[in-house]
Amino acid sequence: MPTGVMDRASDTVARALTWRLGKGTLPVPPEQRMPIFLTAIGAILMPLGIIFVLLGWYGAAHTPYDFEQVPYLISGGLLGVGLCLMGGFLFFGAWIARVAMSTQRSADQLAMLTERLARGGETGLAAVNGESQAPRRRADVSSERFVATASGTMLHRADCPIVASRDNIREVSAKEQEKGKLKPCQICQPLSVG
Repeated sequence: MPTGVMDRASDTVARALTWRLGKGTLPVPPEQRMPIFLTAIGAILMPLGIIFVLLGWYGAAHTPYDFEQVPYLISGGLLGVGLCLMGGFLFFGAWIARVAMSTQRSADQLAMLTERLARGGETGLAAVNGESQAPRRRADVSSERFVATASGTMLHRADCPIVASRDNIREVSAKEQEKGKLKPCQICQPLSVG
């Protein structure tokens, strides 16, 4: 396992050259090659730029003449700063590419789940959640017992967890159900069929 910066950089370069993630693994997919390549080049350019800046400083610091210091500052300092900036921009580009890949992957998963839910309804939701339960089916809604609280405006099934432990519930007649004055509970969904 690489520990130092140079070990990580050389590991990244080696992965970029072979396009493999590790020993015995499959090749890197094409959409993942760009971030690896940009990271590898940035990992080379930034330390190289720092070395050029230090060499320019060392050369300019060890000569007393201004006309000898200017070439050191131009060739070492400006070139080094340019290489550092270029390496930083490449690292930033690699990060943007990774964010774009992650966003695309999330969008693809969301589209797949949405399609699965649209096709399967509750069955699709159970499949997405990994549940093997069959969806609740009610063949005849009118044969079930519905309740509401004494002053409530919501229609519940008798076994709804919201009203199961309450004392002040009343049965709702079929006429009251037909008038539509009571809104169905979102948890027990008393009026859903099939």
